[in-house]
Amino acid sequence: MNYLRRLMIRDPKLYNIVVHGIAFMGLFTAFQTSSSFQTTVLKDVGLGSNLGYTSLAIIYAVFSVANFISPYIVDFLGPRVGMGIGGAFYCLFIATFLAPKEGTVLGASGLLGVAAAVLWTAQGNFQTINSDDTTRGRNAGIFWALLQSSNLIGSTMAYLVLPDDNSISESQAHQFYLILFCVACGGIGVLFFTRPVQPVHSSGSSEPATKMGLVQSIKSTIDLLLTREMLHLVLIIAYNGLEQGFWGGRYPTALGNSDHSLPAIFKPKVIALHGIMIGVSQIIGGLAIGRVSDKFGKSWVVMIGLACHMCSYYAIFINLLSGYMEPSLPLALVCSFGLGLGDSCINTATYAILTERYSDRSLQAFAIFKCFQSAASGAAFGYSDGLALEYQLLLLGISAIIGAIFFVRIDAPRRHAHGAEYTPIA
Repeated sequence: MNYLRRLMIRDPKLYNIVVHGIAFMGLFTAFQTSSSFQTTVLKDVGLGSNLGYTSLAIIYAVFSVANFISPYIVDFLGPRVGMGIGGAFYCLFIATFLAPKEGTVLGASGLLGVAAAVLWTAQGNFQTINSDDTTRGRNAGIFWALLQSSNLIGSTMAYLVLPDDNSISESQAHQFYLILFCVACGGIGVLFFTRPVQPVHSSGSSEPATKMGLVQSIKSTIDLLLTREMLHLVLIIAYNGLEQGFWGGRYPTALGNSDHSLPAIFKPKVIALHGIMIGVSQIIGGLAIGRVSDKFGKSWVVMIGLACHMCSYYAIFINLLSGYMEPSLPLALVCSFGLGLGDSCINTATYAILTERYSDRSLQAFAIFKCFQSAASGAAFGYSDGLALEYQLLLLGISAIIGAIFFVRIDAPRRHAHGAEYTPIA
């Protein structure tokens, strides 16, 4: 606490980055752990595994559409209030699992989709306001490392709390989700310690910009989407959503062995080990990759992420699907590490390029980012139960290559340029 007090006086922008990162760490310790286990938990309490996938698909589908109105809401509320209100609905969603019913879970999923759009648009705006040319990569890395500490903390907690059985009872699920609800509320409380910072616009003025109306805000977002540069970025953003849907839903469910197709060593508690590996790899990536981005460029970061993911997809196929070997839990967890490290690379590079190119239109830029990321995640959760795992891996591999190619195409020619020109496609 003494360190944060000194930091608040010496560098209030870095203080805000750290404090809001800690808040998100608490909130998503609860939510990401909840998401990883909800399909297994709902199946074990008699509501069926499909309800878990349906819930996640609804969240991300509504999230995607709501991003077109979230810039207006955040512009009206301000980023700090927007993050607080959006986070409160995450707590509400987790609370529905204390006594899960199909109607309440699905209803809360729809509300959370809208709240998530507000939360993440506000977060992107808040991070942009607190960053400049020399700190974008560093700040993106700090926030990402703190955010993804949630995977490590939540999964370690799940590993210690949940029984070493092949199923989770209703009373055990209630205790588990009560802990997650309290952690989520604590994360929201930390947001109150952030401090307002006046944004500095590209003109050098710190005067507040004129607030947009709803129609004008939507039109501004669509206009930015239809620029050549943003359409190219959408490809890597969509891939980012697909791979997050895979490591956050389908892959941990496979490791949990709910269909008993893998050896007995694979059980629900393995999902926690998967989350721990994801968390460790993303913390390492967040702390190291931000500096790599600032020093060598964002394209190199994306290429590192691409290599991690392609190796992981191939190893998952060999380990779980090929029949060439007995499925190995250590190898499966190495793949979890690779998935997390690659995801950290792609997110850090994407955040850095958005805060660099769209500092004056960060509300619209991050709304587009979350729109396509969440739409792709929703699609991934939607086909998780019906599309064979090998075809999911093939889709991910193709999408990764296409997204990386177009990212490098737009980053390389302007690597040292400041700002962005928005050239609509006529």
